[in-house]
Amino acid sequence: MTEQTKIDHLLKTIEKKTFISFFQDGILDIFLGLIMLACAVNAYIGDNNDNRLIWLMAPAVAVWVVGKYFLTLPRMGYIKVNAERKLKIVKAVIVMASLVLVGVFFAVMEGSHVQLPGWIDWVKSYGGRVLNFLFIFGVFSVIASLLDLNRLYYIGFLYAVGLTPTSMWFPNTVKFSLVGSLIVIPGVFLMVRFLKQHPLGKVEKLEEVHR
Repeated sequence: MTEQTKIDHLLKTIEKKTFISFFQDGILDIFLGLIMLACAVNAYIGDNNDNRLIWLMAPAVAVWVVGKYFLTLPRMGYIKVNAERKLKIVKAVIVMASLVLVGVFFAVMEGSHVQLPGWIDWVKSYGGRVLNFLFIFGVFSVIASLLDLNRLYYIGFLYAVGLTPTSMWFPNTVKFSLVGSLIVIPGVFLMVRFLKQHPLGKVEKLEEVHR
């Protein structure tokens, strides 16, 4: 390994750690956990009101916006990533957008009177739960790999458990509450540790690491 290669590797490592540090505040965990807890409250109320669910998710969005703006940015500053990292972020966004589109497609098809293709009925009848679990966990795994954020594997596993249909003896209210709590609680611990490690001080802009 040449000296220049070592320098490039070191700079890439520093850039990676800098980017990951922006997600060590626990806000992402709390945000995703609150989304699941909102689903628990909606399931407890009953009648599967989607409009109500959107309002129940409002606190999660508020935590994300307020937390990043008032807690993370004053301590970490603004992170300007390089082209390679930007490409990974774009890929992660595309994966998440694809997940939403697939979900909307199946929801519309399920709620309409359109005759579903035979293969969809086959998937629903045989191994639908397994495929549902693998699909959700797979999406989170891809995003975790693209963003180099290993905690998303854990969160993805819990989301896959929470969003996979179960039998009546394990109602959605209990399942969503348990999954949401298992995501929020570690997020709170991460936030407390983040605030201790990064006391409020001078804001600095973390510039792009050039090769």
